[in-house]
Amino acid sequence: MHEESGSVSHALINDGRLKIKNLTKDIEPDDIYNIYETALFYKLEPNKRLSTQQTNGKNNAWMTAIVFRDISENLNDQIKKIKSDRKVLLLVDNASSYGTGHDLSHVVVRYLHPNSTSVLQPFDAGIIRTFKCHYRKLILEYLFESLKLYNEVKLPDLKQALLMVKKAWRFVDPECIKNC
Repeated sequence: MHEESGSVSHALINDGRLKIKNLTKDIEPDDIYNIYETALFYKLEPNKRLSTQQTNGKNNAWMTAIVFRDISENLNDQIKKIKSDRKVLLLVDNASSYGTGHDLSHVVVRYLHPNSTSVLQPFDAGIIRTFKCHYRKLILEYLFESLKLYNEVKLPDLKQALLMVKKAWRFVDPECIKNC
């Protein structure tokens, strides 16, 4: 999702921030969730690009209504197990891939204004960039280590990449999340 934050009107930003503030005013921070999809090309070498121009990520979205339904139902089941009277808020962007929604007993889904995620959605405000920076550093370390051990550059397999994803996420400072 490559939206230009400069192209979003100030009125939309203010309205969106007010909407989020009103939605979250009576909710504990631990009960506010955000979902965001991003691409991570785990075998992409650091000095290569997939394209020379920006593309519209929404046309190639991997999230489907079925996947979103599974994720939101799983979250609902997890919350229900933790505490039967607990309700949480799930903020999502306005991508059509999330579908029209469905009733969940413990999760309230709210959609952000269209084309506003670049300024309103926490993950788009720096968390993903920070995470990917840590991941790229781990990839470089992996490539250098493979060169040292095998005298050739070996790209990670999926399991190794997932372990690096887990490690990169742990490197994201809680202050970064808090400040976004």
